[in-house]
Amino acid sequence: MISKSKKSAIALVSLVLIIMILLMISGIVTYVSYDIIKQSKETVFAKNSQAISDAVEEYYAVNGDIPVLTGGVAISASEYETRIESLKGDTFSKILLEEITKNNDENATFYEIDITKIGIEDMKYGIKKDSNDIYLVSSDSYTVYYYPGTKINGDIYFSTSNIINKDS
Repeated sequence: MISKSKKSAIALVSLVLIIMILLMISGIVTYVSYDIIKQSKETVFAKNSQAISDAVEEYYAVNGDIPVLTGGVAISASEYETRIESLKGDTFSKILLEEITKNNDENATFYEIDITKIGIEDMKYGIKKDSNDIYLVSSDSYTVYYYPGTKINGDIYFSTSNIINKDS
């Protein structure tokens, strides 16, 4: 016959095992959810950037010019890097420089895109009437950059080149 204290001990061990199993399952679910959320944010950013890029190419094909914002300021790559450093810090600046170099835009001039000219006004990024929430286009490669950059779960993006190269 099993004593009452042994029954309690068995029940306590069972309870501890069940709690451990539930904690492991919740940890796995949290990890997977975190990754799915990050991927969905990256996908939204990439689709926004690609839609802008496609629209800029189409605008250029039709009009022979890029859709620059009237009165928008043209800046050099080094000026862009300096502005990002003062706006968001050295880490953002270094990543921007890497992307500019990867896209061969070191000597490019960057122009602010007028998204109303290309008919895109419904996006997560680059639609606020804030001077820091804009898209830029490179004069050399026509790569589209999101001016302030965006941080998605620790990774920083200015253009889709960073997302594309991560998956390769």
